Amino acid sequence: MKKDNLVDKIAKKSFESSAIQNSWLLHCKTFGPILLPAFKEDYKSKIHLCSALNLISNHKLKEALKKLSELKEKCITDEDKACWLFFTGLCYEIAGMKDEMLDFYMEATAYHHKFYMPYAKVAKTAHTDGVFDIAKIYYDLAINCFDETSLISNDNFILASLYSNYASCLTMMHLYDAAHDALNNSKRIIHEVPGRDAAEIILYAAQENKNMVLELLNIMQLNENPYYDVTKEMAESILNHKHPHFNIVYIDEEQIIDFWNWFSQNEDYFVQLILDEDYHVFITMIHEKLTKIFTFMKRDLDIGIIPENIFYEITFADFYMVGLRFGYEKLIALKPDSLKKWNFVIEH
Repeated sequence: MKKDNLVDKIAKKSFESSAIQNSWLLHCKTFGPILLPAFKEDYKSKIHLCSALNLISNHKLKEALKKLSELKEKCITDEDKACWLFFTGLCYEIAGMKDEMLDFYMEATAYHHKFYMPYAKVAKTAHTDGVFDIAKIYYDLAINCFDETSLISNDNFILASLYSNYASCLTMMHLYDAAHDALNNSKRIIHEVPGRDAAEIILYAAQENKNMVLELLNIMQLNENPYYDVTKEMAESILNHKHPHFNIVYIDEEQIIDFWNWFSQNEDYFVQLILDEDYHVFITMIHEKLTKIFTFMKRDLDIGIIPENIFYEITFADFYMVGLRFGYEKLIALKPDSLKKWNFVIEH
């Protein structure tokens, strides 16, 4: 066992003072699972960390990041590193810097911490962005942070909400049985969760169960649920086979032919862009042309490129959208035979 020197003893006494303990215990109520295991017996670092968390609470983010950067070299264990990464990511989240937030939260995953919040934040962001595979992974990680045998009141609500959002994600991935399981888990934990009834209605609409959709919509309306109008509109769109995520939508074949004529005319220029590694310019040009074909899209298309010598593979992401996948399949089927060096594939 490490023998405390005088500095350690002073730091421990200072950490145990009421002034620091009041702040520390308050932070532990919110961040306990990732905060408590970190910097064991390193009271000087704990004092430093508590100071950084007080700065975050007061939205003094630059000062907090400076404090945290000074703490980085003190990270020894996996618990230390997960804690440091999370709170650094939290600063960026509060600052509205989503990409930086995601980088730190996802890096913290490597240390297998048991705090649900960063997993849930990544899941929600990926869900919103239509990256459902990543969302599914992080919903699982968030849910697995809870031991259902020892849930407290607030844990009940958080876990039930996670299961509800997870069900919505699974519905968008067309994994309907798993979505029902997630909803049932949510209902088992707590009776009411905002938005869960909407998630259930969309799930039944995707399964074309009109009777259940109407029954649940009537309940929403009677309860004056604020999500009623938007849920009704989406459910009717799905049931009427007009929603592009769940249904095939009309694609103008003339526009596809026009796209390939344009692509063929610009092929040499596209090759040069790729050779010059001007991928952004190339993808932007393709994106602008395709948005005129897929007019139903409410988010940006996701297009990737893998150059392999004189062979080029273009990847289209379909976001699990039935309508978009159908459109891409039609597009690829009409590709001219002259474009031999180009390969087009569809991924989720």
